[in-house]
This record gives sequence, C-alpha cells and structure tokens, in this order.
Amino acid sequence: INGRGLITTSGTVVTGHGTNFLSQLRTGDAILAGVSTANNKTREEMRVITMVLSPISISLSSAFSNDLKNPTPFTFINKPRDIHKEHATKAQMAKEEQEAIESQAMGTYRGNARGEVVYREKN
Repeated sequence: INGRGLITTSGTVVTGHGTNFLSQLRTGDAILAGVSTANNKTREEMRVITMVLSPISISLSSAFSNDLKNPTPFTFINKPRDIHKEHATKAQMAKEEQEAIESQAMGTYRGNARGEVVYREKN
C-alpha cells in the first residue's frame, strides 16, 4: 500500500512529512523505502514498525542501511490482524481500568431522613 506523504530517517526514528501514521500504521506493520547505496543506486529495504508515536513519528526494529536524508516516498504492508484477540484485549484493559478505579474509591454509604444515599469518594 502506498504511504501518504514522505519520510526521512535517523537511525530507527522515522519522521513523516505530510503523513498521518496514526491512521495508516500499527505496531508490527512493515515499511518499505528506497535506500541509496554507495554506487548511487537505490535498493528497496523493509523494516518492522515497533512503535507509532504520533502522526509524524514512528520507530523501527532496526535502521535502514543508510539514513533517508531526503524526503522519500514509502509503502507499507499491514501485519495480519486477529480482530477477536484485539477486541478481547481491549475489553480486558477496560475491565482492569474500571477495577483500578473502583479499588481506589473509598466511601461511606448512609441514608438520610429523605431516603437519599450519600457517597463520598477519597481524593
């Protein structure tokens, strides 16, 4: 898939120019770019994305053989997804977050003359 925008690199850090990595890429996807060789030829190299940091920044598993100093077009291959596992993980994280919130809450419950319940949360 053709990537939107251009990229430059410094080691394992990729900077996007006119990109939106957050909407296009995920951890585990592969990115491909033409890298200049010593004899002024271009060789396509592929690297795995380890982190999507922002719309214009990603981190790679290893650096390209030469840094991309000039903005360069790129393509990418999406890692095959396990949608069921992703949903289960998201649900588990939400459950754990809710349990953490509830475990930190401390309150007293009592009714008053009007039958209302008062709840006080620890700050």
